Amino acid sequence: MLRYAFEDLELNRVELTTDEDNRRAIRCYEKCGFAREALLRQHRLIDGKFGNTLVMAVLREEWESGQ
Repeated sequence: MLRYAFEDLELNRVELTTDEDNRRAIRCYEKCGFAREALLRQHRLIDGKFGNTLVMAVLREEWESGQ
């Protein structure tokens, strides 16, 4: 997906959001080169409780240097 985003679409940045408690996904994204950028506190309502959302992103130059 990142190869397509950076090489074919010529994007400079790819970002995503995930639940702060989704540790397995966060580890996977970090292995792909994503970095944690922001924490949106009490951003979503989950089962009647507020939950935090993590914003992650990878830049083209970071992705290219990891290849």
